[in-house]
Amino acid sequence: MAIVESIPEPLVVLDSHMRLVAANATFLEAFEFDRDVAKIGRRTLLMSARTVDYGGSSAPNMLLAFRDITEARRAEAEKQALLERTEELLVQQHVLFQEMQHRVANSLQIIASILMLKACAVTSEESRRHLEDARQRVMSVAA
Repeated sequence: MAIVESIPEPLVVLDSHMRLVAANATFLEAFEFDRDVAKIGRRTLLMSARTVDYGGSSAPNMLLAFRDITEARRAEAEKQALLERTEELLVQQHVLFQEMQHRVANSLQIIASILMLKACAVTSEESRRHLEDARQRVMSVAA
């Protein structure tokens, strides 16, 4: 029994009459496998097993249960693909947003520079203050 339990793969030992002799814990836990099934194609099956020991001299019985989880696995794969695509789109959105911020900031810098040039060119002190104030506001928005 120690050798049977030491094997990591699901393992069952049957006697010459196909009666259960031993099964390791991995076999008794649920595990999946893929099989080609006639007329319906490749399926993913989840198998679980339980030993039933009635005590006394009778050999224990093994109950096997199979569940078709093909559609669940397919849905999981589609969900994962959608999540990965969403992450890619979010990265692209972030890059585009940064580019837009950069372009807006550059445009505002140009406007601020034009206002500064105009402020230097005017002779009226009041006009100069208004242009410098407008330049400062544009710089605040740019920041």
